[in-house]
Amino acid sequence: MYSKRVLLLIHVILGVSSYLGVSPIRFDIPSKRFHCTVRTRFCCRMMTTLFLVQWVFGTYRLYCLPTLTKESTADEIVEFNIIYITMMCLIIPIICFLLLSIRGDALARSLTQVLRYSKYIESKWCCFSRFQEFRAFPTSLILERLFYLLLATGTLSSFAGGTGVILHRTVASNWISLIPVEHRNTVLVWMDHSWEAYVIAMSGVGIVSVCCVIAFQLAFTLPFYSEFCLAPKSGKRRLTLPDFRSADFMPLEYRKYEQLHNFYMPIFGPVFIPFQAVVMQFSMIANWMLLHYWGTLGILRLVLVSVEMGLLIYWILMLEFGGRFYAASKRNKESWRELGEKSKFLKKWRKSVRPLCAGYEGYLVIKRLSVLKFLKGIVRGTFRTLLTFSDD
Repeated sequence: MYSKRVLLLIHVILGVSSYLGVSPIRFDIPSKRFHCTVRTRFCCRMMTTLFLVQWVFGTYRLYCLPTLTKESTADEIVEFNIIYITMMCLIIPIICFLLLSIRGDALARSLTQVLRYSKYIESKWCCFSRFQEFRAFPTSLILERLFYLLLATGTLSSFAGGTGVILHRTVASNWISLIPVEHRNTVLVWMDHSWEAYVIAMSGVGIVSVCCVIAFQLAFTLPFYSEFCLAPKSGKRRLTLPDFRSADFMPLEYRKYEQLHNFYMPIFGPVFIPFQAVVMQFSMIANWMLLHYWGTLGILRLVLVSVEMGLLIYWILMLEFGGRFYAASKRNKESWRELGEKSKFLKKWRKSVRPLCAGYEGYLVIKRLSVLKFLKGIVRGTFRTLLTFSDD
C-alpha cells in the first residue's frame, strides 16, 4: 500500500541521517528491507554520547546559576530561560538518539515487517478499482505530505536555531564560558558557535528521522485496524474484500496483526513516558515564567510560547490518536459477538483477545480520556507552581 514516492522519501531521509551519524537504520529499495550496519551503529552511539555530555554540562551550569528572585536583573532572567529552554528541548533529541542507538536493529526489523505485511494485504485482500482509492489511503498521499512537512519543519527550525546561536550572547551553557573573557579570540568564538549550530542541526535531523519512522508504521497500522470491525460506522468504505472478515480467515489475520503490534509497540512505548514528562514539566515552568516575568523576557516570550504550543499540539495529537485506537480495539471485540454464535472455537477466540493499546502496559496506556487528564495535569501543576514560588 505504500506508494513508490513514500518509499523513495524514507530511503532518502534515513540515508542522509545515517551518513550524518544520527540514525543507524537504512532502507534498501530493491529488497524492501530496513537494516543497520556496524558503521551507522557506532556513529549513532557516538552522537548519543556527545549529546549526553552536552546536556550534563548545560544542566550543571544551570544548577550553578543564582536563584531567581524578585530583585533578579533582566539579564539573569534571560540567561536562565535561554539555558532552561535549551536543556529541556535537548532532552527530546536525546530520547530519539537513545531509541535509535539502543533499539536500532529492532526498529529495522519492525519497519521491514510492517512493509511486508502491507504488501501481503495489498496483494491478497485488497482490490483497488481506481488509482484514487489507492492514493486515498494514509500510506500514500497523506504520508507523502507529512514527510514533506517534517522535512520543511526540521530545516526551518535548524536554520532559525543556528541563526539564534550567532545572534545571542554567550551564556553559561556554552563551553567557551569556561575560558576567561580576556583569553577568547575570534577562532574560539566561532568554534563555539559552530558546535552549537551543529547540535541544533543534528537535533532536528534526529527528531525528523524518528518522527518519519513512527509515521511510516502508524500510517498503515492505525487506519487498517478498522478493517477488523464487523459493524463499521455508516458510510465508511471497506478497503479489504468481504472474505477478509469471514469466520474462516479473520481469526488468523487478526493474530498476524496482533503479533505485528506487539512487536513494535514495546519499542516505542517506553519513549512515551519520558516524553510526556518533559512536555508537562516544560509547559508548567514555561507558564510560570510567562506569568511571573512577562515584562522582562523580551523576545523569549515568543520563543517560550512557540516551543510550548508546538510540543502540546504534537503530544495532544498523539494522545488523541492513541485514544481512538484503544476505543476502536474495544469496538472491534464487541462487534465479534455474532462470530461467537457460530462455533465454540470462535467464541473462545473472542474471549482470548485482549484490546490493543498504544503505550507501555503497566506504566502508560493511552485511552480516550488521556488528553483531558494530561491538560488537567498541566493546569493544576501551573497553579501549584505559582503558589509555591509566590512571594506572598
